[in-house]
Amino acid sequence: MLRQLLLNQNIPRYLASTGRLVLHASAAMMAIIYCAFSLDPSDRQMILHKFRNIGRAISERLGVYRLRYPRVHDRLPEVRAALIMPTRP
Repeated sequence: MLRQLLLNQNIPRYLASTGRLVLHASAAMMAIIYCAFSLDPSDRQMILHKFRNIGRAISERLGVYRLRYPRVHDRLPEVRAALIMPTRP
């Protein structure tokens, strides 16, 4: 069972903040649909399967977060901490 969805957001190295931001309903919905994009729209079964999964994730109130971090090796402990940060039950 999928419990949360983390979307990467690479930020410039000079920005100090690393963390996980909650996406509100509309932004989360668009992010999930964006992730379901397919290059083969003629495969109806695959599309139905993906959108059923999207519907299930939304109905189960899947937590969708944007993970912000600079791609700086020394900051990986902060990124790890943001990844394992406790979420709602």
